[in-house]
Amino acid sequence: MTPTPDNAATSPRATILVAEDDGPSGLFLQTAFEDLGCRAALEIDGDAALARARTHRFDLLLLDCCMPGAGASRILSALRADPQAASAATPAIATSAELDAPARCQLRGEGFAGSLLKPVTLARLRTLVAPLLPGLASAPTLLDDTAAVQTSGTPEAVQALRGLPARDLRHMASELDRLGADPVELDQRLHRLLASCGFCGTPALADAARKLKRRPGARSAPSTDELERFRGTLMRTLQALET
Repeated sequence: MTPTPDNAATSPRATILVAEDDGPSGLFLQTAFEDLGCRAALEIDGDAALARARTHRFDLLLLDCCMPGAGASRILSALRADPQAASAATPAIATSAELDAPARCQLRGEGFAGSLLKPVTLARLRTLVAPLLPGLASAPTLLDDTAAVQTSGTPEAVQALRGLPARDLRHMASELDRLGADPVELDQRLHRLLASCGFCGTPALADAARKLKRRPGARSAPSTDELERFRGTLMRTLQALET
């Protein structure tokens, strides 16, 4: 896990603590914040998240309501009660798979700046956190219909072409761990993927594929972080194509 600086003001990017014990949700949130130009630190245990927030100053806390050790309410209460905690005054957003109006009201009363119902979309995440993080980067464009039509000719052709990469992306997602251990085959697949991205208008995925293909030590296997960042963009693009 990438160390988080003690003082976020020394970094041009906002630093986010993501406390989330669900693997897919944690991966999505971490990569989504990185796509938005932030640095995201992930903790899967509530007590570990609280300890980290006490010793590191974050710009935003994203806290799951139900986690092993401590949930969002307990973490925030402990931080607010400890003026020596580095993130004692940091704004916090609660996340949960179940959020009705009374629960949202209770969370606001506990001091949360907002709440997010999971599963979270990138657009919804950005809308909620933008007022809390000045200078937040624009969300990457998953589907660019105009560019796709310019390349493929007609909207009907674009829709037909997008059906093929959706199937290919599902297959690639299922094989990504194996491909990560075989850099030669991975780079061949990325090369083919880049060609289809132009016809289908998937710029965020094309950018992620280029970054993974041009990784330092391109002939070696990608790091876990490099592979997971690519996986996050791949899954968000696949979701957009299938919506």
